[in-house]
Amino acid sequence: MRKFFACILSLYLILVPTQVWAHSNLTESIPAIDAVVKEDVKALQLTFNTDILKGSTFTLANEAGQTIAVDTIQIDGPHLKGTTSAPLPNGKITVNWSIIGADGHLIHGNYQFTVQNKQTAANDDKKQTTTTTDAATSVDEQQNTSKLDGDSLLLPIIVVVLGIAVIVLFFIMKKKDANS
Repeated sequence: MRKFFACILSLYLILVPTQVWAHSNLTESIPAIDAVVKEDVKALQLTFNTDILKGSTFTLANEAGQTIAVDTIQIDGPHLKGTTSAPLPNGKITVNWSIIGADGHLIHGNYQFTVQNKQTAANDDKKQTTTTTDAATSVDEQQNTSKLDGDSLLLPIIVVVLGIAVIVLFFIMKKKDANS
């Protein structure tokens, strides 16, 4: 009986890949999370702890929630790079990213940084005659957390349930052997 349990336990540990628990996470960004940038920004780079797959992307939004066009997006191993045709406007910029990690899971997240370019501000003052009063941002937009899809937890849950089933089966068989 001990050999049977040892065999089942060994198979369980061998067949459960360690990557089941690991997901791609944002490790570095240029501009950095919550940074205040005082120069023109036309290029962004997001770096993750694993390679990311084709189909990964990001979008940009200003503090009013308006989308800012991203001209090019490139994937290079763990790096997601993008450029805009014009420098980003002054104010809080939100980067909403969506990547496909090396483990195949779709992962979403966001972060913010602020542009405070004096030259751009002078140009904006000349162009704008009214100010925007809707500059409030929600708590959700200010958080720098990555949100995992619900199905990304499915495999670890299945593995745990199977492990519990193996242990229960072992005790049932052990009880049968004791009764025999």
